[in-house]
Amino acid sequence: MQLTETGKQILTEGIKITDELLLERFPEYVKFRGKKITEPDISKDTPQELFDRSYQEITAELSDELLTAILNMSPEFFERLVVKLMGALAGPPKIEKGLYITTAKFSKEAKNYADAQHIILVDGKKLTELMIEFDVGVSTQKIYKIKRVDNDFFNEQ
Repeated sequence: MQLTETGKQILTEGIKITDELLLERFPEYVKFRGKKITEPDISKDTPQELFDRSYQEITAELSDELLTAILNMSPEFFERLVVKLMGALAGPPKIEKGLYITTAKFSKEAKNYADAQHIILVDGKKLTELMIEFDVGVSTQKIYKIKRVDNDFFNEQ
């Protein structure tokens, strides 16, 4: 990897770098991430759909922050992280296959080989998803409860 001149310029600005900022200011980032710049039509969404989308955005941002934090740590830290995550994954169902974890992405050839050898590949994106799911390296900031009417309560029979 190599930092581009544009990337160096952003760093000198001293602002927080987020996907939203990059998607807004740099069309080449859109191509790199494979995302389209489209604003969702939220006028027809239910409150639940709006909440779900917001939750996904929060989780995606947290995932990016986790991966950045991991990449800034030592190889020894990464080894301890993997061990901690393996203890979290050890509960049912147990993994009975090979496992390869990296912060990078896997090539198509590597994926094909791994499938043939019963090896599970965990790239940077999946690594951060697992860390969030199993509360490794993250803490809960707030919990929201979504409630609905309990129809059984209102059944008079």
